[in-house]
Amino acid sequence: MTETNREAPPLELSSARDEDAPELVAFHNRMFEAHRTPDFWYWKYRDHVPGKSVYVVARSDGNVVGTQGMIPIRLRLAERVELTGKSENSLVDTEFRGRGLWNRMYREALAQCRDRGMTAVWGFTPVESARRGLARLGFAVHDVLVQAVAILNPGPMLKVIWSSQESTLGRLGATFATPGAWCWSRFSRRGPKDDIKCGRGPFPAGVTANEIAGLYEQIGRDSPDLVHLDMNEEYLRWRVLEHPRFFHELWHARRDGKLVAVALVNGSHSLRPAILDLAFVEQRGAAGLLAWMIDEYSARGAGAITLWANRTNPYGKMLLAAARRLGFFCRPARSSFVVKDIADSGKPRTDPGRWLLSALWFEGYAV
Repeated sequence: MTETNREAPPLELSSARDEDAPELVAFHNRMFEAHRTPDFWYWKYRDHVPGKSVYVVARSDGNVVGTQGMIPIRLRLAERVELTGKSENSLVDTEFRGRGLWNRMYREALAQCRDRGMTAVWGFTPVESARRGLARLGFAVHDVLVQAVAILNPGPMLKVIWSSQESTLGRLGATFATPGAWCWSRFSRRGPKDDIKCGRGPFPAGVTANEIAGLYEQIGRDSPDLVHLDMNEEYLRWRVLEHPRFFHELWHARRDGKLVAVALVNGSHSLRPAILDLAFVEQRGAAGLLAWMIDEYSARGAGAITLWANRTNPYGKMLLAAARRLGFFCRPARSSFVVKDIADSGKPRTDPGRWLLSALWFEGYAV
């Protein structure tokens, strides 16, 4: 008796519904050994700019085997507000890779982005295969990100190293490098500027949403061609107050009472806090804020503090220069910045030098 070979069930693409969230989150948790919840999915794809998010789901025989999301984010370009998509949750089940599924999902997601009026799609990825695939789809792939790290306390830093997912060889190398790195960071530091007054706390402690929006507007006036967040109270409420996973601290610096720098820090990781957004109108204000943050986190017992910046952008260059003077080590980041202009308007959306990436939600999510 011979067995009949059945064809594999077809791969079907559809748009995610709210009720699909538990199944989609379970798929990602299984693939990444993570512990995300449906609330996190709702926060990213339902609660911000309702009706504009994109989430393509691939199914085989009714089971989820692939996803591609786009979070709607409003950016300012040449003093004009534009709706863009931040590429997230790009994943294909290992059994279905190599069949062109990712390409199909991404093309469908791009088409939906255009239908929703988005002008560009952008994101960050450390994955080489994703870089190649995005380049084939017409994305500009830029290796312009720099990660800056200041070692604050060697003992807690060693805990960070040995709890990381680095290889054993990588962790050993980092362990031997830590004492020297700490000495260099420690003796390179300069104290906070006397004329810069700093504050911190949960948003909106010590600074209003209107003040933060005003700082971003000043950056836009000073550099009209800059691409940066359309910062306002609605965005801050969603990004900071309603975030279901991370506790954010808001740090700010003033000179003569005027807000000159502001930063969001992921305070959920006490041993290695990450500066996710840092915007400023004066380099002196950014340096003063960083110096104060170093002192504060050192006193709290943190092992290190990190930030990211765009080495090809004038603001990124100023930020990295200030960080180096304060004892930060700077190295190329593992992630590439990727961007595609989908409006075909000829505007320079793909020029990396125009993107204020140090204040553009570098939160560890990747394409």
